[in-house]
Amino acid sequence: MKQIIIYIAFALLIVIFSSPVLFAQKLKRPGYVAKSSNYEFKENKVGMPMKGYYIEKNGNEVEAIIAYSKPEYFVGDFAPAVSLYICKELTDKKVNLFNPDDPNHKEYVEKKDIKAFFIDGHLYANIPAVGWRIVLNEGAIHNFIQVVKMQKADKVFYINFKRTQWFKDEPYGTALGPISTKNLEKMIEKVPFDIEKGADPSEIIAGYRAGKYSLYEAEVMYNIWYDKHNAIQPIDYILGEDGLTKKEGDKLAAEKAEQDRIAAKQKAAEDDLKAQNEANQNATYAPKQDYFAGRTTTVDAAYASAKPEIKVKKEKFKARINRIKNDGNKVAIVVLCSNIEVNPKSHTFFSNQKPQFVRGSYKPIKGIELIGTKSAEQFNKGFGTDVFEFIDLRNIPYKLNGEGKKIDNWWATKYKLIIYLKYNPYYTAYVQTTGDSTQLKKEFKAQMFVKSISYMESAVDGVYKMKTVGKPPKIASYSSEPYLAASSTKVMMIQDLKPLINPWTDEQIVEHLLKTQFGYNTKFIKKFNK
Repeated sequence: MKQIIIYIAFALLIVIFSSPVLFAQKLKRPGYVAKSSNYEFKENKVGMPMKGYYIEKNGNEVEAIIAYSKPEYFVGDFAPAVSLYICKELTDKKVNLFNPDDPNHKEYVEKKDIKAFFIDGHLYANIPAVGWRIVLNEGAIHNFIQVVKMQKADKVFYINFKRTQWFKDEPYGTALGPISTKNLEKMIEKVPFDIEKGADPSEIIAGYRAGKYSLYEAEVMYNIWYDKHNAIQPIDYILGEDGLTKKEGDKLAAEKAEQDRIAAKQKAAEDDLKAQNEANQNATYAPKQDYFAGRTTTVDAAYASAKPEIKVKKEKFKARINRIKNDGNKVAIVVLCSNIEVNPKSHTFFSNQKPQFVRGSYKPIKGIELIGTKSAEQFNKGFGTDVFEFIDLRNIPYKLNGEGKKIDNWWATKYKLIIYLKYNPYYTAYVQTTGDSTQLKKEFKAQMFVKSISYMESAVDGVYKMKTVGKPPKIASYSSEPYLAASSTKVMMIQDLKPLINPWTDEQIVEHLLKTQFGYNTKFIKKFNK
């Protein structure tokens, strides 16, 4: 059993890390910020000369042509023992990394003589208390990528994952996931021993917990706070923000720019929060629907059951409705329509779509009940009966289930089969990002949908839960033409969003749904009228 569990865990790692791992690096930080946080080992490039540079212990940057190598020679426990292979020329011909007699070999540079090197878009550095890793950013709290070599049978592969470290403390993050929110909060709350007296980072974490900015923005602020209040030895950043060798003037300029950016972002967040509060107060809201309002536990004589239903196994649909009719009972058609909301939880947004803050709601689509009335007429005509009947739920009694909640009491009524036509109209408003990392495109997108679902149920005596039966008729839906605008578009209230979407009127939507539903009902009748 133990071996099976180990194998399953191993297989999961293969699935998780079989493709490149992305670590989004959207925020500037003091010191070096990785221009690329997507690491992928390229087997076919091993030995290929590439432009790069290495940084000596004194901070001097040396441009060099470095041969690309396997991850274990660049990072990890074995990396310190493997020197950089420096080439004479940049060619498209690979070199033998262990052959100093190769015509293109210039020299070996030992890792003990340098503190970092750059090749193929990544900065590799000897991180204190950790070892050689791929740097994502520098600072009191810093992040790096750890690469681990693995082997299964004869196949060698690599997994890589993000780790976060506070100074020289034990880093957090594993192959199963990055640092937890709780542990990152603890890092931001720490007061280093070399901080000037009275300096306190507690306001940073308090601002995050108050929702003023994200946790990663708090991390940035903490790094800036440490640089500002460090009283003994400042952090020896490898590189400045521009990817150049660090100089004091560049470092100070970068810090000032970072502070200005965060201040501007914080002000924008405050303005946005103010606008959200105003939207909450001024948006149009429809009354919350209560399907049990005004209903009783007593069934009206006009809707009471004529005869208890005795169900027949494997009974065809037409035989069933004929039996229900002969018993003096009916088949109900119920139309349900929710309020029109914005970005409901039922709508699926993809990772490249960011829902916008929009408040408010409208009443359900006016006149949509007509679909139920017309469907009942069409079914009665098509099946040669009068058993189908559109019914308003307000005429159906309710009962309490085992948890004390109200539910429809269909068993007490003459409706022995219920066909539900359920409509969920809503608006969406989001910013969508398309394209690749070299050419991203962002735009605001808004649209109206009427998503729908149909199903059939029958009541079971003594059982609170309804039983789903048979295959219902297909149900019509609707979607408007999308509204597209600049990604900076801000709409926070439903009454401002609707004119942009410019959907059809309720009457037009109902007409469209009726026309489509007629076609679906026709197919349903043809299929089951046997």
